[in-house]
Amino acid sequence: SNIDIGKNLESLKTELAAKYGDAEMGQNIFPFVVNVVESAIKVWHDTGKVDARVNFLLDDQKTDTEKYAPVVNIDK
Repeated sequence: SNIDIGKNLESLKTELAAKYGDAEMGQNIFPFVVNVVESAIKVWHDTGKVDARVNFLLDDQKTDTEKYAPVVNIDK
């Protein structure tokens, strides 16, 4: 897609920082949201449908990423 999702959601970055009272937390959440939206658009563009899935924002420092997956597909 030629659309810059991050640019279109730029106002969300300030809202996240204000809501969570921590600019660093907002900086962690924002790329996660952009990535989720971009991947959903890419799948929809390629296949014409969006698969049901749950995305988790994991703390890389505290979470065993070998044990817990950041994305889980939901069986229909």
